[in-house]
Amino acid sequence: MTSTAIQSTYSNLTSCAVGVVASDGSLRDRLLGALALAEVEIGACAPSATRLVDDSASFDLVILYQRGDAAVLIESIGETRTALADTTLVVVWPATDEANARRALRAGADGLVSEADLETTLLATIRAVRSGLTCVPRRLRARLDSESLSMREKQVLGMLVRGCTNAEIASRLFLAESTVKSHLSSAYTKLGVRSRKDAATLILDPGRGLGPGILAISAA
Repeated sequence: MTSTAIQSTYSNLTSCAVGVVASDGSLRDRLLGALALAEVEIGACAPSATRLVDDSASFDLVILYQRGDAAVLIESIGETRTALADTTLVVVWPATDEANARRALRAGADGLVSEADLETTLLATIRAVRSGLTCVPRRLRARLDSESLSMREKQVLGMLVRGCTNAEIASRLFLAESTVKSHLSSAYTKLGVRSRKDAATLILDPGRGLGPGILAISAA
């Protein structure tokens, strides 16, 4: 990016086409108020990403603000990322759900804005992600630091990807099945996933995953 482009990104967001996905009117109004303070204009608002896409508008950035538990929020992020694959995505994230922030990034968020600090941090986050950065509140940093998988966890995950059941993994590694479950639970937490399917999908994802090398570890 040239110095002129960088200066333009930081000093002028009026040319940025922004879309909003908000699940209800109160969230939409708060978000519009925060954007008005930042002098950022909205191109379109919709209750879902698919409705936003149906408006046939093109967006440089989309802001997602939804209600619900972690599973609902992660699903909404995934749906928005699927519907708007090449669009920068900022997600308003509840301050009470720090533990799942890594899952939000893995689901496709480029930036997280704490709901409690929305009005004061939204503009800075927009500028950061528009410059190609991933942006999260500082207090989430500890939650986002990568936790290393143990060798045993990698072995178990590698066999999971190969399609082995817990019983088969236990037999091949000479472990109790309960121990296998414990290793998988720990690995899921470190990877930010919740199921065998999610773990396998992430591991084999060429852009985000651990790569096929983990299969060689499982065969060792």
